[in-house]
Amino acid sequence: YQRRVREEKCENTLTMDMSLNLFTDINDMLDIIYLMPALQTIQLKGNVFTVRDVRGGRGPHPSIERIYLASSGLSWEELCSVASLFPNLRELYISGSSLQVENTPKDTFGKIEVLDLQFSNITSWSSLADLSSLPHLHTLILSNNHISQVSISPGQFSRLSCLSLDNNNISGWESVAQIATLPVLTTLRIRKNPLTEQGPGLDMRLLVVAMLTHIAKLNGSPITDTERLQAELFYLK
Repeated sequence: YQRRVREEKCENTLTMDMSLNLFTDINDMLDIIYLMPALQTIQLKGNVFTVRDVRGGRGPHPSIERIYLASSGLSWEELCSVASLFPNLRELYISGSSLQVENTPKDTFGKIEVLDLQFSNITSWSSLADLSSLPHLHTLILSNNHISQVSISPGQFSRLSCLSLDNNNISGWESVAQIATLPVLTTLRIRKNPLTEQGPGLDMRLLVVAMLTHIAKLNGSPITDTERLQAELFYLK
């Protein structure tokens, strides 16, 4: 009876938090996850995996939509291998790793909407090219990296509405001009970059607002009609 009750509880579990434990084999975590067919959200932050090769023989887990896997020690290739087991994955939070974002299988992130790559030692915007064509990606968090320049080709990141670039190394206004080409961007965070430290904070904000005519929120604060007018007048000085 007790075993049946435990199995029923596992069958109905929607969220699991196993953060900050001592798991070292990613397969041990996957064995637990596959006991929960209805599971939607996994919290695995702070588990540093040393056995990272995913064993074969597993079918897809269709219910997982959200994974928190910060500071896991997994490489980008290993993360893609894990993510490929979850075809309905929509949000992936993997900050705190040194990642080389390359050779991404085309179907791995087909439904991904939110991707958190904070503190991932990313140095180049061009290294994100594999992510630029993801059809549903609307939120990209790149804060606390080492990106110095943004360069966007036509058609890249066409669904991106929210971009976070706080605490990077962006120093040129040409990067803001490139960000302005994102067709549906409405929310931007760009604090603590050399660019935004060039003058008084209000002046820098007004310049960014003037250049990004379609955004609605900058650095967490909504842009009012009055501020938009002030920005346009300031830009014309």
